[in-house]
Amino acid sequence: MNILLVNRMMGTGWGGGENYDHHLAQALEANGHKVTILTACPPGRKIPSQIGGIEATGVTIPYLRRFMYQLAGKVRRLPGLIAQLDIRIFEYASAAMVDRLVRERSIDVVQM
Repeated sequence: MNILLVNRMMGTGWGGGENYDHHLAQALEANGHKVTILTACPPGRKIPSQIGGIEATGVTIPYLRRFMYQLAGKVRRLPGLIAQLDIRIFEYASAAMVDRLVRERSIDVVQM
């Protein structure tokens, strides 16, 4: 089975969700499945061809969450709006990439 794992942060930072998706990808490949990770990278950073031994590709988009963290506790509601904008930009930028990968690689399952 060909599986596409979509994780916005794997090309930017590493936390619990990224660790989980990486272990999931490893387990799936160990069971004979082909996994590709779709992630995002900030401008100026090279999109990885692999993440932890798993094939990867990505989209280049700004990382707005740093502003969310800088404004947290200082300005009401703005940090939340920035976080929502950050994820919406990724969703928009990655939609065409998901469609292309599904067609080109005969993806059976997309996990977002």
